[in-house]
Amino acid sequence: MGFLSATAILLKQHAASGLVAAGLVVCPVKPPPQVYVHFAAEKTLYITDFSGAQLAQGLTTPSGASFASHKGTSPGTDTLHGVTMRQLGHHLRMGFNTWADQDGKACLYFEHATFTITYQATVFIAKEIMDDKCYADVVRAHENHHIIIDLDTIREHIPAIKTQLLQHIRNIGYQGVGPVTAEQKAAKRKEMKKQLAAAARPLVRQLRLQVAQRQNKIDTPENLAQEEAHCGAKTDTPENTPPK
Repeated sequence: MGFLSATAILLKQHAASGLVAAGLVVCPVKPPPQVYVHFAAEKTLYITDFSGAQLAQGLTTPSGASFASHKGTSPGTDTLHGVTMRQLGHHLRMGFNTWADQDGKACLYFEHATFTITYQATVFIAKEIMDDKCYADVVRAHENHHIIIDLDTIREHIPAIKTQLLQHIRNIGYQGVGPVTAEQKAAKRKEMKKQLAAAARPLVRQLRLQVAQRQNKIDTPENLAQEEAHCGAKTDTPENTPPK
């Protein structure tokens, strides 16, 4: 093989990897990053220290929290007997890879993104109904039903969230961001993290909306009256008990 042919092959190989004599000018293509979506639900907390009147006056709502409630429908019971406060949040962790040449120019890549959905539920049951075990069980089962709907809805949307996260990463540049100088690397990595975090926040807002919309189907007057009509039957069955 002649010298010129060998040189041409060598330059072609370097160009394919993004490296040429002048240094890194094109970021080489790398495999897409791993995207993980986890769901962490804490054990439900039950509180019976407040009266229905106190519950009706309202509770402090933390950021990201929402409420579901149970009102009595029988004569004289049009007051709040159960409230479920649910808080849905998220954490996002990212990892990066760097491809650099001998001059310090670098391409930045997302190596992985881990999106964790967090869920906390606190059930408040009015203290004045606790002496009536039958009705207290009805209210508790109703609030547990709200939680089960939440959990099922969140799990159902996990695959779509994963797909959307990967698409956002692709839009930012999972095939390499750069080349950048050594002095620019830290700022560029920070910018990439900020972009992905901003893209992830609407996913949580959409999930909260989906959860809220599905709750309406059990808070109808007809459903509440039907639940109370079964008073005396065992209402804390396994299907109405949130997983621990």
